[in-house]
Amino acid sequence: MTYRIKKWGKLGVITLVPILSLSLLGQPAYAETSDSKQQQEPIHNVANPENVKFSKEQAIERVKELFPILEKGEVESVQLGQTNRYPIPKNQMVWEIDWRYAIENSSHGFSSKVDAMTGDILNVHIPSILTSDQPAYYPPKVTREEAKELAKQIIKKAAPNHTYDALLTGEMPYYTNDPLFGPIAYHFSFQPEVNGVPSPNERYHVEISGNGDLESFNVPSDSYEYPSPNTERSLSEATKRFKEDLNLQLSYITERINQEESKVYLGWKPNHEGSSEVIDAKTGEYLQANGDPLDVKQSTFKEIPEGEKVFEAVEPIKGERITAEQAANVVTNAVNIPEGKQLQRTSLREDGSWNYKKPVWHLTWMEPGAFGYENEVRAYVDAKTGQLVEVTTRSLRPGTNSIEIDEEESLTKEEITQLALSKIQSLYPNATEELKWKLNKEASLYSSHENVVSFQFQRYLNDIPVQNDRVTMTYSLDGELIHYNVQQTPQLEEKVSELQATISKGEARETYLKHLKAELQYNLFREGIGEDGTEQIDMKLVYKRTLQDVPHQYVVLDAETGKWRSLYRNNGVEQTYNQPTNLNGHWAKDELMTLAKHKILQVNDAGEINPSDTITYGKWLQMISKAIEPNYKLYMERNIDQEESINKENEFYAALMFADGREWLDEEISQIPVEKVLTREQLAESVVNILQYDKIATFMNQESKFSDITNSSNKGAIHVVQTLGIMQGNHGKFYPNASVTKAEAAVVMMRMVKLQDKLDQEIRDERY
Repeated sequence: MTYRIKKWGKLGVITLVPILSLSLLGQPAYAETSDSKQQQEPIHNVANPENVKFSKEQAIERVKELFPILEKGEVESVQLGQTNRYPIPKNQMVWEIDWRYAIENSSHGFSSKVDAMTGDILNVHIPSILTSDQPAYYPPKVTREEAKELAKQIIKKAAPNHTYDALLTGEMPYYTNDPLFGPIAYHFSFQPEVNGVPSPNERYHVEISGNGDLESFNVPSDSYEYPSPNTERSLSEATKRFKEDLNLQLSYITERINQEESKVYLGWKPNHEGSSEVIDAKTGEYLQANGDPLDVKQSTFKEIPEGEKVFEAVEPIKGERITAEQAANVVTNAVNIPEGKQLQRTSLREDGSWNYKKPVWHLTWMEPGAFGYENEVRAYVDAKTGQLVEVTTRSLRPGTNSIEIDEEESLTKEEITQLALSKIQSLYPNATEELKWKLNKEASLYSSHENVVSFQFQRYLNDIPVQNDRVTMTYSLDGELIHYNVQQTPQLEEKVSELQATISKGEARETYLKHLKAELQYNLFREGIGEDGTEQIDMKLVYKRTLQDVPHQYVVLDAETGKWRSLYRNNGVEQTYNQPTNLNGHWAKDELMTLAKHKILQVNDAGEINPSDTITYGKWLQMISKAIEPNYKLYMERNIDQEESINKENEFYAALMFADGREWLDEEISQIPVEKVLTREQLAESVVNILQYDKIATFMNQESKFSDITNSSNKGAIHVVQTLGIMQGNHGKFYPNASVTKAEAAVVMMRMVKLQDKLDQEIRDERY
């Protein structure tokens, strides 16, 4: 039997890559100047040199024309086609150019892509070291709004044959407010508006430095045929239907804190059984993620009928862990390992896999001498119980994208369903009690190919679905299980034991209805991977269910608080802030306004920032951490080990760990007086540590220009901050024991910010 696996394509995040200055961009002579054309030239699926309209020499010169610095660079290689990506892009008429640029004793490699039919630059990747002689520190030469307009101009000039009515600013994955410290860069993700209709699945990514230089550029290489914007269903009809069909479901929502920890809350969210968030604007039908009309019967979760065989735990031969041999037997009893593949590697992972945080065995079968993911069968097995966690027996690779089954070997979907319902009970503990099932064409690695059948099993607890916990299974039509995956929240029962919904379903529905609205959009529907390895995509005109006047689209209603809650820790939307209203005439107005804008200082609903309030040592650490890394809390939660000397529930925990990791603290973490009011001497010491001038300060410890620091333990730090102009005294005194107010801290921080281009090293997040 010949297997060709077909897999759903995944829309990945486009990596933003550095290129050069806007000032070098010009309108090419061959560019189209009309915006009336609403779809591009047909895509060429084969990289055929005979069809090239823009030679490789012209492509190289096109990039050099826009970026003269590349005149000193060396072209290492040029190839026609984009076969090194998967899924393979439909547009193969693209020149991929690899460059090498030497600077003194080092060299830098980067790449660019140019459309071989139009000359449009699609992507350029140049190291940031080449983009500007001087980093763009605060204050930036261009504002965010100015940079946004520059970005739009760049797209039009570098890719003039990409046509649209307008470029709209869309939500960006992992959006963050701009840090105050370190080089400033603005990230933009635009979606095109075509025929007056937004197309949010297409993205134009641009990054502009605070100096106005272009640092990153990436536009779509594929183009699509847009249906007519004329609809057969009105916007009001779609909105009415979305509202009528809105059925909320109480769910346990798992929120991942870091790689090890998660917490759970109760939320009201739309139940998509019998509906979806997309209506075809032509037919009025609800659509699935692959663009097929929604089958109401198959969209409903059902009880699993009890079978004869249930899961039986594997008893460890010795100790609390089963052996690798026992784990391998679990896998081979559950699936057929392709002929010729042998067990090559086993490893015990005490921290589990990415979706199953319990000790697991990781096992790999391969043919002797083979290498590469596509040649592997990988599996994970619970090391305590022997429960199968994950296995995929047929991997995806270009050119073998479907599963061919002889007709006489093919089973019906009903027969496959019975196999799956029986199998899940033998693989998953208490399956009939914890799981409900439905056929799901998009449930696994494989698409809705005619020769596979996929199932999704939703986990329930207390008759409430657990949003992030599920099992997916895929069978080939000859009855072979080819994919199995378990996602599970650890210690679920303990985490939900005290949760209680105080917001009723009716109250939640009223809240949703106030915000619910339909929006006309062009949506891309990914139908799977074709025989040639290219993604099968269809563009449709749809009505999308949206929520108006909410923080962003990825929210649920917290069933305990009645407030909107993000499904993601970082919601992908620019953070808004309350404008301070009580600062007129204040001596630190500008500094306080800047910190409020960057959400380093909070403004209450009345517009008060209370500049005369004193701050604690811990609050200062929070402020400076956020100024350097706006998402420091999220970053630290995901990447730090537990510090046993301080309670992780302490509000200053993340800031302390952030500071400790950067050697800003002179004492043990547990000794830092985070709850006490910050003094001016402590602030001076902290500033010196952040600037990494603490060793210099020790040589100045005898220096004293102030009459009141004789007994100070760190005269050198006071001298350094005074010399740098960061902190000053008054009437010959420094007032080392005086408390620091919000206004004073804001002024000190902004003086540090404005010194960046004069310091011998950067103050920035160490990850960059």
